[in-house]
Amino acid sequence: MNAKSTDTARRALLLALPVVVLALVPAARAGERTLEGEWGGLDARGQTAQVVVVSGKILGFFWGGDYRDTDAARLLERGSRIDFKFATGAATLIKTPEGARLTVREVGRAPNSIDLRKN
Repeated sequence: MNAKSTDTARRALLLALPVVVLALVPAARAGERTLEGEWGGLDARGQTAQVVVVSGKILGFFWGGDYRDTDAARLLERGSRIDFKFATGAATLIKTPEGARLTVREVGRAPNSIDLRKN
């Protein structure tokens, strides 16, 4: 390869690099908006909650002092919201700028919202 063709190839690479980087930024930020991972928190009354999300599915849900079985989750809003049911109610996990918010609705009780942090 001569010097001129090497210089041309180098320029082409330098011109293409910003385009590639800009294309990858939205994909990286999309990961920030999803709920993948383990989330936990404590409400004002001392009630603890934990939700484990993998590939848009609830693998673990701790509520009321025990792990609960959950039905199939509905992934909404490009992965930033998950609705699911359990034996005594339903819950919604929503991504927030600070972490996530879990709202639990149980039969015969007022809805309880807890701010969660990623563990």
